[in-house]
Amino acid sequence: MMLVEPQPIELYVAQRFNDKSLIAIIEDWRMESEVLEKIIVTYFKEMGMFSVPPNLEVQIRAAIPLLLQNSPEIYARVRKAQAAEALRRQNRRDSK
Repeated sequence: MMLVEPQPIELYVAQRFNDKSLIAIIEDWRMESEVLEKIIVTYFKEMGMFSVPPNLEVQIRAAIPLLLQNSPEIYARVRKAQAAEALRRQNRRDSK
């Protein structure tokens, strides 16, 4: 019988950020995925989760997209990045 060790939360989240479903969520956000990963990892650590045991992988995998879409901190950062991008576009148009 093979025993499977829990995966560190940082490694698990980093691997999930390569999933096509997560890439589709964050591709237009104008934010580095590393920043988003750090926010998600911090959330799990604050909840006392430092590793992902094999029996919780499905639940954690499902929780990550929900956190990305519903985190107030991420929402605020995305809106700020989008506003900065809109301002840059406006400034480029005005300078022409």
